[in-house]
Amino acid sequence: MPLIGGVIGGNGPGFIIRDVIPFLFLFLPLFIVVHNRALILCGVLAVGVLFGLRAGFDVSFLGGGDKLFYLANMPSVFFAAVFFAGAAVSGFAERFNVRAVLKALVFVGLAGVCLLPILETQQRASVGVFVLSMAAVFGVYLWRHPRRVVFVLGVLVLALVLVLPELRGVFEALGRKSELVGMNMRAEEWRAVWAEISAHPFSLLVGKGWGATFSSPAVAGIEVNFTHGLVSSLLLKTGLVGAGMGLFYIGALGRGLLNSWREHLVLIVALAGAILIDVFLYASFKSLDFGLMLLLAAHFGFYGDGSARGVEMNASVLYAKEDSISL
Repeated sequence: MPLIGGVIGGNGPGFIIRDVIPFLFLFLPLFIVVHNRALILCGVLAVGVLFGLRAGFDVSFLGGGDKLFYLANMPSVFFAAVFFAGAAVSGFAERFNVRAVLKALVFVGLAGVCLLPILETQQRASVGVFVLSMAAVFGVYLWRHPRRVVFVLGVLVLALVLVLPELRGVFEALGRKSELVGMNMRAEEWRAVWAEISAHPFSLLVGKGWGATFSSPAVAGIEVNFTHGLVSSLLLKTGLVGAGMGLFYIGALGRGLLNSWREHLVLIVALAGAILIDVFLYASFKSLDFGLMLLLAAHFGFYGDGSARGVEMNASVLYAKEDSISL
């Protein structure tokens, strides 16, 4: 229906293609099934770290520069930041030995590589969700292993005190951005999308079709063919029917993940933040990265347990046993 609507509505072929390809990314879980889930996880984490390096650091053989700042918006970067930070807490709390501590230090460094470009580009939603995600991880492990986690919290507080001047500058910059742009016109964008489709009952039900454009308040009223969030984009292109089906699809993947939250706590928290940000707030849902997030969600929520390859799939897969795949 969106394809027919886009053609009948005379939407530009280029805009239609730019909508259809990201729509196919949403269904990577239906196209790809890998028996070894650790392989997918490590691959996505590697993508997140590489994007973090390209966006935030001057690495000559990877390329760099201001033009690559947009890579900091990729969901794999946020996912890797939360996962590595959570894996550090998980490994230390559950094992508390020299090897676990050394791995935790490495993971903290990798999390920093991913978190730095997020801070530099002042992604307020990502910073806020990162803090909430880590609070959730600390809360659960504080209940499971209170003594060890209290020690970790003490070390963390000490580290924060040492870098307080730098952190103060970061939060002052975030505060200034909030004063200048507020919520980045997200509410106004939703109202503009609703006004666009509610003008006719047909467009209200099935949208304006692939390639549809509208005057977006979020980009100073320029005519664009994207919105900041998967739901509002589906509402514009596929109407109430398509947006409802999209939410059902994302909800089904989320429900599958929740069934294994005790075993995969860190991964689920990292995935939930990365997916929800793009569903409601960021335009990077149109990237292959977002499809990779859904691919991970499907494999850890539905597609087997990886036992055929001898992989111990728990909340911190990177701390696997000797006969398992580890980083």
